[in-house]
Amino acid sequence: MGFLDDKVVLVTGGTGSFSHEFVEIVLRDHHPKKLIVYSRDELKQHEMQARYPDGRLRFLIGDVRDTERLRGHSCRRLEASPGLRV
Repeated sequence: MGFLDDKVVLVTGGTGSFSHEFVEIVLRDHHPKKLIVYSRDELKQHEMQARYPDGRLRFLIGDVRDTERLRGHSCRRLEASPGLRV
């Protein structure tokens, strides 16, 4: 059992090159409860969703520099995920 197994994982900047590799490795080698990709690029999120059709994968549109949105709307959605501390 890996350290990400049965955890909710949030990846910020989730559609960048590092994140693509990270998501692929986590989905392949670990068993997270949920893997949330948080980024501001809707098209890249759509492409990533098509590339990794996995029920554990979730996508949120936003920018980490927008702290009001991150703490507000997005965090309420994230807090609804059991096992995730925001």
